Amino acid sequence: MKYLFVIASLMLLAGCASQPKPIKPVPFDNHHSFAYNIASQTNLLDDHSPLRDFTPEEVKKSHASLHRGHSVSTFLGIAEILTGNLTGAIDVAGGEITDMSLSGHTAGRPRWIVYVPKADFKDEITAQNFIRTRIITAAKKVFGKYGHLHQVSRDDDDLLGYNLTIDGKDEPVGLTFPKDLSTKIVRSCSVNIAQKTTQTAYCYGFSGGEIYVGEFVITTPFLSVVNVNVKVKGKEVTINPSTVFKDITRNLPGNFFLYMPSYPRVVFSYITYTDLTIKVPTIYWQGKAYPFIKPTQK
Repeated sequence: MKYLFVIASLMLLAGCASQPKPIKPVPFDNHHSFAYNIASQTNLLDDHSPLRDFTPEEVKKSHASLHRGHSVSTFLGIAEILTGNLTGAIDVAGGEITDMSLSGHTAGRPRWIVYVPKADFKDEITAQNFIRTRIITAAKKVFGKYGHLHQVSRDDDDLLGYNLTIDGKDEPVGLTFPKDLSTKIVRSCSVNIAQKTTQTAYCYGFSGGEIYVGEFVITTPFLSVVNVNVKVKGKEVTINPSTVFKDITRNLPGNFFLYMPSYPRVVFSYITYTDLTIKVPTIYWQGKAYPFIKPTQK
């Protein structure tokens, strides 16, 4: 199997338990990308965020930086990279795209951005159970094409998650959630996304509070192994993170968005996995990838 991930030991840091500030709807701005407009409805752009629309020139520079410059250990603070075909390294001077996952800002971490109409649910618990179930159902449909997806206990057995068995070997794919489902995590908020009518909803991933305090409905999917060829309906296909993320969101309602920063880092069992395949911050929605790239004005 070919790995395109950097893996480093890392102790899981405790988050800040401060109360997140309310998020208010923001009108869409055609001068920004679709991804930026979605992010503007959340706290991803707050507090001197490194997230913004990048120019095509910056994106090109970020791509080129994978093949020249400083060592990977300089960028990520580790000594080793497991890779099948990465011939160079990540250039620390490559700009904000490269630096985002190391910024310490919440925009450097993957997240789900989901809202569901408040009137459709009895309370927060039923709403977040619906969100979790829909994500797991979509993930099972997609990951099931590549291998056997099965639920496992995580860490100290207070968490559950999913592994994917490929050729007899288990690979973690995220989708972690607490066994205790009684904690209210989603919050009531006003939503106006994609220029639709403002509605009152239960929201997850808008304020980022669930990220800071260590509470979550379900984590994002991630792949600890990529560029693996498997047979799907008799044809060989390559497991690719972006393809998987597009396929999962294609199987979700239009009020489910998946945010991935550039070079996303995910902590699993005190180990950090860094995905080197996603080079530009991107929001996945309805089967498509929407990068944070500044649109060309006509």
